[in-house]
Amino acid sequence: MIVWLLFTILVALSVAMLAWGLARREHFYQFPTMAGATWLFFMCPQIVGALRNPGKYPNPVLSDHGLETALAMSALCAACGWLGYLHPVAPPSAGDRRNCAPSSFLSGVVLYGIGFFGAYKLAELSGGFIHQFTEGGHYALEWRGLPVLYFGIAQMIYPGLMLTLLGALRQPNTAKTVTVALFSIYPVAVSLLLGRRSMTVFLCLIFLFGFFFVRKWTPPRWLFAAALVLGGLFVLIAPQYRALSQFGFRNGEISEIQVKASVKEVLSGTSYAEFDALVVTAAAVNRTGILDFGKGFYNSTIAQLVPRQLVGEEFKQSLFLKSSDEDISYKTYRWSIPYGSTPTGPSNAFAEFWFFGALLYYLLGFFSRWLWERAQTGTETQLWYTIWAMMIPESIYGALVILPGRLLFYFLFLWPVLVWLRRGEDAVAQQDAEQHGLTTTKTIS
Repeated sequence: MIVWLLFTILVALSVAMLAWGLARREHFYQFPTMAGATWLFFMCPQIVGALRNPGKYPNPVLSDHGLETALAMSALCAACGWLGYLHPVAPPSAGDRRNCAPSSFLSGVVLYGIGFFGAYKLAELSGGFIHQFTEGGHYALEWRGLPVLYFGIAQMIYPGLMLTLLGALRQPNTAKTVTVALFSIYPVAVSLLLGRRSMTVFLCLIFLFGFFFVRKWTPPRWLFAAALVLGGLFVLIAPQYRALSQFGFRNGEISEIQVKASVKEVLSGTSYAEFDALVVTAAAVNRTGILDFGKGFYNSTIAQLVPRQLVGEEFKQSLFLKSSDEDISYKTYRWSIPYGSTPTGPSNAFAEFWFFGALLYYLLGFFSRWLWERAQTGTETQLWYTIWAMMIPESIYGALVILPGRLLFYFLFLWPVLVWLRRGEDAVAQQDAEQHGLTTTKTIS
């Protein structure tokens, strides 16, 4: 059948990207490796469930070729992302190469302080840190308005941790080491007690990239491969894990997690999976021919960056463009995505531009390569690459339309701090150049 052929092509592309990534250690943290792992361990198990249980979809969805279209779009997005990354890019110029300034550590402290203010205000809305992390307060919030604002500000904790880690690795001392350890407590709590998959990935990338950029250290190949497999397994059991972890694992409840049952449920296709949104959206677009042509990106950016507390609900609503992506599935098939779930990146891309939306993944791959080349040259680009790398898996399993708004949100907070950091790096570079010139003059004389 055509669906199994398309699925085989997607698996082959995913395995090939992973093989490329595992072939050389410097490939571990590059786009093909992370994208290949996400396709293979997140999307492919869900697709198996869809192929084994196509009856989970309304009959019109199947007659409108939703399953075939979703598989073709997935394979096309995976291929375009890899091709975009393999496209040659101009190497960074000598002027782009910067040394590490002492201000990088202080910049991280400032950013972390900003982020922790957001985390503290979010905890207040949840009833305090204890209630937030061990009494289910975090997920009991209504995620609109102030919780979303404070959660966004709290994300500055992660670039702050990255900068302090880079500063501690380049100019180590006890105070910096203790600071990094203390700054890690909150992100670890978010990962372990709230079960936030994206934040767990971000935290791991911060330490892996920090040691790679400064010490050129990477884990053994077997350990890295095992971590990818375990990460894929965690994705499958994350809903079960989160249901227990947010209440502090009372009475040893972590042992109650049914790993085999979770995997079996996904592979059998008996429950909702994120791939389902792509299937239904693809079928709805096939039937109606309605596309958004970028409106989803605009609306998402407005939603993230325009605070209703300042401009008012009515004015903010007036800024949105009418989009079909949110209701096309319901209007066509009376099918709605479950609350709290995400439609996946390929679903967004298809709803915006049909199959041409796969070219967005070509741009993602190309930009990832461009940024990776420049991440070898200085602290600022290393920070941006770490932030961007966290978004690579999210561009597949999460919502693609949120990426421009998230990058702009990070930029608004990071820009003042990075200007300070850039000036410090320029001063260090000028000092090094003057010392080098002085040394050269003495040598000639």
